[in-house]
Amino acid sequence: MKKFLAVLLAMTMLLGVLTACSENTQQSADDPSGGQTATQTYNLVWAATSASSGYYALNVAMADIINKYVDGVTVTVMETGGTADDYKYMRDGQASFGQCTDIDTYCLQNDMGTYAGYDYPDARMLCLCFPLLYYMTVSEKSGISCISDLNDAEFSAGLSGSSTERDIMSALDALGVTPNWYPASTADAVEAMKNRQIDGFCKSGSAVSGDSSIADVKTSIDIDCISWTEEEQKKVLEAYPYFSFSTISGDPVGLDHDITSISKYFGFCIGGDISDEVAYEIFKAIDEHQDYLHDTYAGLGDYDIVELTATVGSALLHPGVVKYLQEKGYDIADNRIPN
Repeated sequence: MKKFLAVLLAMTMLLGVLTACSENTQQSADDPSGGQTATQTYNLVWAATSASSGYYALNVAMADIINKYVDGVTVTVMETGGTADDYKYMRDGQASFGQCTDIDTYCLQNDMGTYAGYDYPDARMLCLCFPLLYYMTVSEKSGISCISDLNDAEFSAGLSGSSTERDIMSALDALGVTPNWYPASTADAVEAMKNRQIDGFCKSGSAVSGDSSIADVKTSIDIDCISWTEEEQKKVLEAYPYFSFSTISGDPVGLDHDITSISKYFGFCIGGDISDEVAYEIFKAIDEHQDYLHDTYAGLGDYDIVELTATVGSALLHPGVVKYLQEKGYDIADNRIPN
């Protein structure tokens, strides 16, 4: 009899504990600020790029900020082949963040261009960081002086699996220019250039500071960065009207002439399934610790991430980011706000 009463008492106490836990969980879910400490935690994966890429450090710095300043969120950085790979990992539920450009994400969201068929319209822009340029880098000894000279040349279009690779292949195809493609990681392409195994490679980089991969190549050989003519730009834009071209000084890569090439805005995307509250806190932390990002990656130049995210681009932003920007006083274009 005593044993039966003891068991009955234990069951009664357990039921009381479970009921209390249920009530606390429900209160937290109904009113996250109702005097309760949020108990839900998130272990998320940040799909980055090749560790040999200059961008990798910026990916890691973003994750560092989240891990240090966003309560309940832990982010692990995963090395990948770049943007095209990142979208696949996000689509397949293996990652919640990815390195990208605004144009890439716009195409992904609208099932068009180089990302037609990816079947992942749910990615949302988290932030835009700086303008980048596709540096069409060639060995001076190759004799290549213009884009059309790349026909039959040994050329790496960019990190395998990256948006750079896809964009350059598409753009050259629009011109009828067919190099002997050399698929490679960034590190392998750099070594192939230094060892004179290939004539050139494309590397996306900041329009305001030097690129570490190009600088590495220059320790062994003399290089040049070739430009797209107005006629070539016109043909590419006829095929891919969402592309854009920019002309910058060659100073960032140590050249004494201007460079005209495909340009985009570099940034990061976040899964649409991430709650508005979490995305809001992540973007807030990024804003409040921009100094750390600038110290990590010189390519950010003088750009303010919040201002750039609010004022340029066409891809849909995450609602949590929209809320933060509007609270900061920015008017966000209707076509960038998800329905």
